[in-house]
Amino acid sequence: MRLIAFVPLVALLALVGVSVFLLTREGERERFTEGMVGQPAPAYALARLDDGPVLTNDERRGRAYVINLFASWCTPCRAEHPQLMALRAQGVDIVGIAYKDRPEASRRFLNELGDPFADVASIPRALWSGARHHRRAGDLRDRPRTARSARPIAGR
Repeated sequence: MRLIAFVPLVALLALVGVSVFLLTREGERERFTEGMVGQPAPAYALARLDDGPVLTNDERRGRAYVINLFASWCTPCRAEHPQLMALRAQGVDIVGIAYKDRPEASRRFLNELGDPFADVASIPRALWSGARHHRRAGDLRDRPRTARSARPIAGR
């Protein structure tokens, strides 16, 4: 009976051990962060925020540049903005892509904080609705419960 009191402590120690193991695997982390470094950029053709000609990857073919997705409603985007401004000041070519944001809200965001981007494009609104529909369709809280899954679902 006394041994059962140590089960939470053993579980905590096991969790800490697994966490330390996962966080100290340098080789795995380096492979993960390499991503597409050295690979050709995927092809894209997006509408510019300023209604100019379509922005494509062909305009920067053969040159290194950064693509940054941002939105006026995104708190981390506001936090990273000073670093983007510093990169721009150092001459780094940055392409901004407004993600799920109204063009007027994106313009206000850039007017307020400064525009670090050489070019700014936006993802067409037609693509937003499909993403929202897909997310709703996969929401576990909306699925019917069966006898085996009759437990309350978190968030209800």
